[in-house]
Amino acid sequence: MLKKIAYIGIPNGLENGMFQLGKIMVLSMITGFGTAAIAANAVSNIIATFQVLPGMSVGMAVITVCSRCVGAGDYEAARYYTRKILKLVHILIIVFSVTTLVALPGIMHLYNLSDDAMTFTKQIIWYHGICCMLIWPEAFTLPNTLRAASDVKFFFRFFRFSFSPLFSTCFVEFPPNVSQEIFSRFCKMPIVSCKKILYDRFKHSSWTNRGECTLG
Repeated sequence: MLKKIAYIGIPNGLENGMFQLGKIMVLSMITGFGTAAIAANAVSNIIATFQVLPGMSVGMAVITVCSRCVGAGDYEAARYYTRKILKLVHILIIVFSVTTLVALPGIMHLYNLSDDAMTFTKQIIWYHGICCMLIWPEAFTLPNTLRAASDVKFFFRFFRFSFSPLFSTCFVEFPPNVSQEIFSRFCKMPIVSCKKILYDRFKHSSWTNRGECTLG
């Protein structure tokens, strides 16, 4: 039993650790951009949470529902409920993101930010909102289904080692103009190809085999 728990828990814990490491590296970069960037980042983190709040809530339900399906050996039901929940998350995130973007001018006045900080915050929230509507459910909700089936190593290897530290290092180590060019080129990859990679993994039967091996 402990071996089965460690099989899921250790990669998932390392994955979260790499994600937090990437956030620390980004914050260390932001502190060198001045008080306007620091204020914009702090305000944006609060507002951005509301954009993904329904996805974070529903994501917990995905683990519960799909783990019960996997435990019963009904992988078709796991696929069915995952698709249904993904559609729901997309709709909810679009509603919350659009509402946040519409109300953004009024929200900005509550914080009494400087002109530069207000400009940075608007840019961050708009970019974050658009990306959330496009890829957030596939990046955070869909992996919960595979984690429920014990397929935890794929996302640990692919996302955390490939994206969080890589992007953070590009921003910290390279000059701003070079970092922006690298970021603009790499950002096309998640939007264009990551959905295909995730759905291909979801449609493939390898994650169901991992669930069977763990249950056995």
